[in-house]
Amino acid sequence: MLPTEENKLSEIQINIAELGNELLEANLGFYRYLNNSKYQKISHIKLDDKASVRNRINQIDNSVVTILALYQPEARDLRSMVSCLKATNEIDKLFNLTRSLIKEFSRLPDELLDDYNREFLIPMQRLVTEACSTAFQMLEQPSPEQASAQLEAVEMAESQNGDIYKLVEKSVLSKMKQDLELSHDYQSFLSVARKMEKLTGRCLSLAMLFEYAAVGGQISRYP
Repeated sequence: MLPTEENKLSEIQINIAELGNELLEANLGFYRYLNNSKYQKISHIKLDDKASVRNRINQIDNSVVTILALYQPEARDLRSMVSCLKATNEIDKLFNLTRSLIKEFSRLPDELLDDYNREFLIPMQRLVTEACSTAFQMLEQPSPEQASAQLEAVEMAESQNGDIYKLVEKSVLSKMKQDLELSHDYQSFLSVARKMEKLTGRCLSLAMLFEYAAVGGQISRYP
């Protein structure tokens, strides 16, 4: 890799890592909030607005396209460029899901949270933070063995969140039958849990892209 090309790739990865840090901090803040058990305002959890995130992502995409056009990288360098270009779409989805999760959670009634918080939401959000942290660590260009191990860790988090969501769904549907007046609130709670499951899924897609950069083979993504 030429020095100029290497510097530009490093700059792109730094910009992606900054987005990742913001996502992780927001999700960690939400996890700490859930553990606090005092359901007050959660306005301290901050994320850039959609327009700002989209602008930053567009700048990353344009930088990748410029490198591909001017330097024509090969092998791992090319895979890194391709993975970064595709990763920005997943990052955009992660931001949107995180915003939606926090907004929808803030509308849930306290009495519903008392029943479900520790049993379901706290472990699900913990898995979100673990998956997010591990996926963005893969930007550090690990060895193929390290990348495969990190991908496996994210896969495990996604699988566990899927299992918990199935339990949530079963429990919520049962309670909805018992109390039809709260059916709307239960549906909202189920939507919150579903967003947590989706967040780990998007982190898995991200990890798959970064694993491709390190290992090669074919690009694969979470459905």
